[in-house]
Amino acid sequence: MGISYPGTPPGSGFDNDLTAPSSPGTVTLSQGADDGQGRSHAQLHDDEGLAILRLQQWATLRTHDHSDNPNSPTTAHGGRLIQANTHDSADTDAGPTSLHHTLASLDSSARVVVTSNYANQAAPGNHTHNYSSLIGAPYSICTSTTRPVNPVIGQMIFETDTNFTRIYATVNGVTGWKLAPLLAVPAVQVQQGSSQTLSPGGPTVLVWNVVKEDNNYFTTAGNQTQFVVRDAGLYNVSMSVQWGTEYCPNQSQIYLAVNGQQTPLGTYQFLRGESFTPGFSQTLSASGTYRFAANDVATVNAQFTAGSTIADSILTFVQNIQGIQVNPNASLTSRFSMVYQGP
Repeated sequence: MGISYPGTPPGSGFDNDLTAPSSPGTVTLSQGADDGQGRSHAQLHDDEGLAILRLQQWATLRTHDHSDNPNSPTTAHGGRLIQANTHDSADTDAGPTSLHHTLASLDSSARVVVTSNYANQAAPGNHTHNYSSLIGAPYSICTSTTRPVNPVIGQMIFETDTNFTRIYATVNGVTGWKLAPLLAVPAVQVQQGSSQTLSPGGPTVLVWNVVKEDNNYFTTAGNQTQFVVRDAGLYNVSMSVQWGTEYCPNQSQIYLAVNGQQTPLGTYQFLRGESFTPGFSQTLSASGTYRFAANDVATVNAQFTAGSTIADSILTFVQNIQGIQVNPNASLTSRFSMVYQGP
């Protein structure tokens, strides 16, 4: 039998084979074999024992773990494998439990993964995220026109163009973006910078050509009479009309109209009358709270009664401090304001 173990280092084992005698039945134990080596039967058994010892010394346990345990023969647990022999069947990015993962490749914006198995890729321990790129973030930074498309109840946003903080919530049975007045609330203040001729009989919609404040797009450049409510809620409303100094109507009225309909917010009273030339402006004011729905359109209307001789001569008044017709800094002129109070 052969006692050379494959891979045995030279000199540590036998390099040749032991063969049995050609006529083992007639050979004495002490007689050497006719294999050309002259080994006796006893020597044969001794060499076979040595061969078994070598096999045991260089054999690896069936339960080996490649731990290269220094407290046991080198081959008992198996030596450590080099890297080239451990990645032949790598499971790179194959699934969430893969032992091997690659780092994601990013496009120029550093936000979008361009590899196909990105869900199974690894991230470096020192990676960071831009807040605006987080998915399902509880607090988002946006504008009034780029709010999250599919918000959830309790989600908060901050609008950079309005400085409003909003919470997606249900109030009075209506679900939507509700104002959280932390920094600012919707407000508009306007006034007249030039006199306006008022029509007799039916109401005249007042024109506001000086916008002192508007932080929520109540007004538009092409419409100087209407105020569009972007956020539903309760508002404090105040309006004052200055009547001209030359002619006064007998009775006058101002009121808030919403979507073309008169509201209870207004006042109606008798002035000094057309037979009186006051020489100064008389004021008609009204204020109160009104609950608006989203996209309501508000206007301020004025109407009066007077004799036919002055009916076409009733004007609003603007204090002309600077000596020009349009005076945005007038301290005495018709004025209107709306300020958000709460949901």
